[in-house]
Amino acid sequence: MRRLTVLFSLLSLLCVGLSSYILAEDGQKKILLTYSDKALLEELQSVAPEARIIQLSGDRVLEEIADADALIGNITPEQVRAGKKLKWVQTMGAGVERLLHL
Repeated sequence: MRRLTVLFSLLSLLCVGLSSYILAEDGQKKILLTYSDKALLEELQSVAPEARIIQLSGDRVLEEIADADALIGNITPEQVRAGKKLKWVQTMGAGVERLLHL
């Protein structure tokens, strides 16, 4: 079920991304994935070959998030503040109360 949610979210992101909503300067979207599921990464890459999907652990998110267009996974308030170009954050849980108090 989680994979379906992520896939539908990514497809939505890419559809919206066709406008200038989240296009990177070079036309390629940079999407961070904070889950360490290799099968999920491969599945996402297969449905979005034009996007650059980077799978990384929580300690590397701050290094990559400044120029990222989207993030799929868990995010901290510090990472939200550092993501100056973020247009989309897809969390897998219900409720985002912890993100409301940045």
